[in-house]
Amino acid sequence: MSDTVPCALCGAPIPYWERYPRSLCVQCGSRAVDGEGRPMRFHNETLLGSGFIAEVQDGDEWRRVGDGVCWIDGHRCEAREHRFGGIVVQLS
Repeated sequence: MSDTVPCALCGAPIPYWERYPRSLCVQCGSRAVDGEGRPMRFHNETLLGSGFIAEVQDGDEWRRVGDGVCWIDGHRCEAREHRFGGIVVQLS
């Protein structure tokens, strides 16, 4: 996997994955918010890269939420577990 494609939002070069054609770069993904504008973050449940956790910032606390639906720069997106570990954020 040496090919790159543009990030679906900002155009920065990112690795190409056929399974994730509308992927976002890490910088764009880091701006994810929920429907109320609260910051979100995503990570794996284990250090080995399995499982998926989505969290929303609720005051000073991070609270787990049920899915990875988020908004970035007004675009509906979804975060989920990448097939080979890690997290992928894509335009919905």
